[in-house]
Amino acid sequence: MPNRVKSKIIANSKERIEIERFSDDFSVRAAVDLSGKPLRTKSGRAFIDSLLNGMGKFGAEIIVARDVAETKKIIHNSGYAFGEALRKAYEKKKAKESGMAIYAKDKAMCMCAINAKKQAGEANLQIIGKPDFDAEHFFAFFDGLAQGFEAEINVLIKIPDIKKSGHADFLAKAFSSCLEQIISMQI
Repeated sequence: MPNRVKSKIIANSKERIEIERFSDDFSVRAAVDLSGKPLRTKSGRAFIDSLLNGMGKFGAEIIVARDVAETKKIIHNSGYAFGEALRKAYEKKKAKESGMAIYAKDKAMCMCAINAKKQAGEANLQIIGKPDFDAEHFFAFFDGLAQGFEAEINVLIKIPDIKKSGHADFLAKAFSSCLEQIISMQI
């Protein structure tokens, strides 16, 4: 019998949406806070923690409670659970259909666009250059996010050859800005 992945809603209040995604191998909780209160993500996965802790006024949290699965599987399912929470927030807020943000600094650039109305569950992702985070984790998270959010997500990151840290923070600023356009933080 295959190891089936399930999701359940833990909280669905005016200010907080929390989803648990689990199987025999893992348990992941993802939350979105609509009050604008920043949350601290402690997933134990550097890429997720860097990305979501840099989200500014958009409250996002992922906690990996049980972990026997490979890291890529955990990251994909973390993205999926976070996407499911975003879909609930989107439906609750009767939010805008899409958002787009470009963040540029020095010779680096990140473009993020989300079309929530399309409900495609597709991610079109590209990295030009060598990031200071694991590219497989980037692809796994955003692929899961697009599927869970049932949205089309496009992310392009151009990183110069110059060695600088903070690429996940760079991505977080563009991603956060894009989400804030779609899901207003005002209740």
